[in-house]
Amino acid sequence: ADIQGIMDNFNLVDAAAFVASAGVFFLASALHCELHHIVLSFVQYMALLPTFVNILNTYSFCNLHDLSWGTKGLESSDGHGPKAGGGKGNFKDAVEKKKAEEARKAKEAKIKDEMEGAFQRFRSTLLIFWLLCNLGFAYTIIVLDVNEATGQQGLAYLKFLFYTVAVFNLVRLMGSILFLFSSFKLKIFRCCIRGTMEERIRAKAKRRSQHPPGHIV
Repeated sequence: ADIQGIMDNFNLVDAAAFVASAGVFFLASALHCELHHIVLSFVQYMALLPTFVNILNTYSFCNLHDLSWGTKGLESSDGHGPKAGGGKGNFKDAVEKKKAEEARKAKEAKIKDEMEGAFQRFRSTLLIFWLLCNLGFAYTIIVLDVNEATGQQGLAYLKFLFYTVAVFNLVRLMGSILFLFSSFKLKIFRCCIRGTMEERIRAKAKRRSQHPPGHIV
């Protein structure tokens, strides 16, 4: 019944949006003479798309603390410690310096713990807010976006999403076509430059053959 209802509401605009959404990938790859790439990977991409959108997105929000770009633990260094004394100086001064150094390290550790706690609270608040926004969005689609005539849910949202993706894909297709034109013009320019240089080299070689070194005109 749902499929029949969708087919009844499927018009020419929806057909154009569907072609723009899915057909753009095949058309762009065909224009670049790389159709085999999209043919061999399109099914796998569509199968893994829910994973990319849902699971990896949630994983990223839950791991905001690891933003080190592979340099975790390397961005700070404690140095090599204080320089060893040469046997001179007062023992009392050395003890005071050591106490001052320990107090400084304790203060820095306290500040670091406070910053880490603040970051943890921020990450937790952001994650909870993001989850609540998703729940509210899902509730809006399921409960509020209902067609009273057919009883179908989420039609307005799906159409909006469908047309938005179609527009973005058309923009990407135009960019791909413009890239082809620019590459073609660049190749023509290179051929012209190469042809001009070859003509100059041939003319120079011809002049040398007609007037060899030491020849007096």
